[in-house]
Amino acid sequence: MAVCPTTQTSPVAPLRPALGLILAVTLAAPGLSLAAPFLPNPAYLNASTFTDGIRHTTNPVEAPVDSKQSSIEGANLVSQPVLRQSSDTLLSNGARAHAQIEASMGVLKGKLSTHYEKAFDADSGFVDAIFSTSFEDFIEVTAPGLAEGTPVTYTFSLTIDGTSGVTPLPAAPGALGVGFAASMGPAWLSPVPRVRTIDWQMSQGDGVFSQTFEAVVGELVRVRGTLFAGSQAGFRNGTSDAWADYMSTARFNLTPNVAGANTVSVSGHDYAVSVVPEPTTAILFVMGMLYALAAWRGRLPHLD
Repeated sequence: MAVCPTTQTSPVAPLRPALGLILAVTLAAPGLSLAAPFLPNPAYLNASTFTDGIRHTTNPVEAPVDSKQSSIEGANLVSQPVLRQSSDTLLSNGARAHAQIEASMGVLKGKLSTHYEKAFDADSGFVDAIFSTSFEDFIEVTAPGLAEGTPVTYTFSLTIDGTSGVTPLPAAPGALGVGFAASMGPAWLSPVPRVRTIDWQMSQGDGVFSQTFEAVVGELVRVRGTLFAGSQAGFRNGTSDAWADYMSTARFNLTPNVAGANTVSVSGHDYAVSVVPEPTTAILFVMGMLYALAAWRGRLPHLD
């Protein structure tokens, strides 16, 4: 996701350069201690949220900045199998920013919102919200009855479900950005790295996005995923509200082309596609129909 630097001469400022650095930082392998002798890095989760705002007024010229930030790096997957972070900023004129995440191995969730009360008059401040959350894990490629070196193809997929928006429309550049980056490749560096990636942005909409990775039995494979977003409201882009809600799911799954091929990582997480779907609109519709049927039979009071 390309992000332009902020300049004072531009009437519409995009999201801060920090958002553009999120992907590069979070996808880089952290220099952490070894979890096991054969691993270049341990499996890990990390998460960060950031909100800030400033209210410009005619007198005084500038009010103090209110900013909040929280982060967890290299979380212990035993004591913290699910990371939760949030950050909130509230300015004196009612402007507010919120960012939160929930992360576990293979499943990253986040939401943020920015609201500015007076985006089009002398009260020309702004509020920002940013979140980033990621995981890194390792899978040893094994399959019953297959010798070391036998090819195995994994399909890795991102399931994206969320909402986002900006008011007023049309959205100004830099008001909102959401993306998911995922990769799969050998755990060890090689002269020609076989790394496959999926780069998703909110303009692509919800759905399932897939890529294939060619592995061999006996190989150690690294899987990574990062969900990141940023929004800004205020005079810089003439935006009163910008929000993104991806708490439904941003899920990373693996499907091998060989029956019984391993999908369980060193963290203990199974990346196979779950056979138990999350609640959907269809399920809620069925529940509603059962309620209506019970009411029709007189088992529940009618709402006359």
